Amino acid sequence: MKIKLKISLEYLYYYVLILLLLNNWWGDLRVFRNIYLFVKPLLLCITLLLILALFCIKEYKLIELSIIITLVTAGMYTSYLTDSKWTLYCMILIAFSRKINIRQTIKIIYNCMSIFIIISVTIFLFQYFFLPSTLTLHEDYTSVIKYSMTFIGANEAARYWIYWFALYLYLNSGKPIAFFKKMLLTIITVFFYACTYSDALLLILIMAFLKLMEHKENFKKLVTKYAGYIFSIVWIFSLIILKFEDSFLYNILNKFTTGRLRLGITGFKIYNVSILGQQALEFGFWITNTSIRLVLDNAYYMIMIQYGIFYLILISFLFIKANKMLDYKSSCCLIMYSIFALAENNILSPTAIFPVLIAANLCWTYRKSNLI
Repeated sequence: MKIKLKISLEYLYYYVLILLLLNNWWGDLRVFRNIYLFVKPLLLCITLLLILALFCIKEYKLIELSIIITLVTAGMYTSYLTDSKWTLYCMILIAFSRKINIRQTIKIIYNCMSIFIIISVTIFLFQYFFLPSTLTLHEDYTSVIKYSMTFIGANEAARYWIYWFALYLYLNSGKPIAFFKKMLLTIITVFFYACTYSDALLLILIMAFLKLMEHKENFKKLVTKYAGYIFSIVWIFSLIILKFEDSFLYNILNKFTTGRLRLGITGFKIYNVSILGQQALEFGFWITNTSIRLVLDNAYYMIMIQYGIFYLILISFLFIKANKMLDYKSSCCLIMYSIFALAENNILSPTAIFPVLIAANLCWTYRKSNLI
C-alpha cells in the first residue's frame, strides 16, 4: 500500500497541527511517560522541520513575513522565559493560519480529540476495573474524590471533553442532532462530571443553549454582532473588578468564582503585569509551601501575569477584527472561549485555541482580499 503525502502550505500546516496536538495530549498523560520522553525529541524535531518548510515553501510579501516573524518570535521569547511551550505553539498556528481551510482544520482537531478521548477513557476504565491501584486520585478541600482519567489532573480531563463538545457543535451547526445522540452526549457529560467534579463542565449547558437557539434569527443576529467583543469586555471587566476589593459586587463575584478574584489580587500584588512573560521560577511558594508555579484558575489573570498581556491584546484584536465576518457557529466558539477563560487558565493550549484560529484565519483572508 502506497502512502502519499501532499506537500503544500495548507497540508504542511495540518501536519504541524496534528504533531502539536499529539505532543500536547501525550504530554498531558500520566501513563506511558517513559515512552513519551523517548519519543518527544523525535516529534519536536519533525515538527521543527515542517515549520521550517512552512517558511521556505512559499514566497511571502514583506508585511506577511513581518507579521509571521513577530508572532513566532514573541511566542519563542515567552516560551523561553516561562519554560512553557504553549505560547510558541499557539503563535505558530496563528501565524500560518492564512491559507488553511478552517472547516478542515476544525475537523482535524475534532478527529484528533476524538481519538485522544477514546484512548484516555479506555485506559481509565481498564485501570478502574482491573488495576485500581494505578489510578490517580485528587481529594480537594471538600473531601470530594476526583479522578484524573489518565490526564495530569481531573480538570484537564474535563477540558478535553469541553473542547470536543465545542468542536462537535461547530461541525454540526445548522444540523439537527438525533435524540439518541443527545442522550449519548448527556450520558458522557454526566460521566465526566461524576469522575472529575469539574465545574467547567457547566459550560456545556451554555453551548447546548446556543445550539438550541441557532434557528432563532433575532438571537443569531445579536450573537454574531457582538461575539467578537465579548473577550475584550470580559477580560477588561475582570481587571477592573479587582479595583473594588471588598465591595459588595466584588464579594458576590469572588464567592461565585470560588475565590478566583482573591487569587488574582494576590498574584498581581506579588508579580504585577508582564508584557511578554516572566520567568517560571518566580512563580512559587505563595499558594502552597511546595508550589513552584503560579496557578490562577482565570486565564485573563494568568496570561497577564505569567505569559504577558501581549497575548490578550492579540486575541482581542483578532476577535474584534474578525467580528463582522463571523457566522453563528464561529461566534459561538468565540463566546465559549471567552467564558471558559474565566474559570480555566490554559486557553493558549493547542487543544483550546481553535476559536483564535477561526478569527485569525478570517483576519488573514480579509487582509488578502484587500491586497494589504
